Amino acid sequence: MEEVAKQVYVETAYDGVNVGALVTPTGVMCVDVPSYARDARDWAARMHRLSPYPVQQIVLTDSHGDRILNTRWLNAPIAMHSDAAEVLRSFDKRFPQHLLESLSARNPHRGRELSTGPVEHATTSFSGEILMYRHGQKIVMKAAPGPLKGSAWVLLPERGVVFAGDTLVVDTHPIVGNRTSEAWLNTLAELRKLAKGNTILTGRGPVLFAGSEESFQAIDAVENYIRDMRARISAHVEAGRAREAIVTYIPEFFGRFPLQTLPADWVRQQIKLSLGNIYDEVQSIPEEEILVE
Repeated sequence: MEEVAKQVYVETAYDGVNVGALVTPTGVMCVDVPSYARDARDWAARMHRLSPYPVQQIVLTDSHGDRILNTRWLNAPIAMHSDAAEVLRSFDKRFPQHLLESLSARNPHRGRELSTGPVEHATTSFSGEILMYRHGQKIVMKAAPGPLKGSAWVLLPERGVVFAGDTLVVDTHPIVGNRTSEAWLNTLAELRKLAKGNTILTGRGPVLFAGSEESFQAIDAVENYIRDMRARISAHVEAGRAREAIVTYIPEFFGRFPLQTLPADWVRQQIKLSLGNIYDEVQSIPEEEILVE
């Protein structure tokens, strides 16, 4: 666990997603939750060592399964984007089996830790931006469309920290959601401006410190990946090729990022999913507006 600003802590060593915390005099606000129960219990224990008070709030930066599955271990109210909150409501009382199967396929050696525990629904949701203060500390929860329409950031302007979630990942394949690629590029343009003066906690990968060359390289890598996918699919649509033929582009994008510990077949499936989602997005644009970027 690393203190990246006064009373702001992050952990990038858990399997799955990065997590963070802001410590206040009356408790902790957590940003995201570890993907596996054992790690979530460990994180909860660390929070209790940081503060004698219960966790005050959990902010989730999206509704991906590896962020939402273990909130119960922190036992705190959840805040998230309204679209993400709607996903949790759609699960009713239990997480669906297909979500657990996807997570297990992503990390087979830890799949046995997954269980269909009760779904913890959001108590606070937002569609634009929420500003709050905790003991004089300004906290901004902001919609930031990216991998999902319900992706969000948590900003601590006075500490110079942005929790960017999966809108920025390092050395791993970004996964493009349903009709989100154009909005994601706009989000990355905004993040590029913030990177000059803010430390960024990425969704996966290392912490990127304010103004560092690594920050801009990471943004470039994700931005170029999305732009290249959009260009490839736009040309594909313009040529009148079938949707099923997009699989021919998987090898082109497979080598763009290291696999880390991810299974190769799982990564190929995610690239196919991203290409398909961009295809659907481009198809919804009138033909005369389709441009190869």
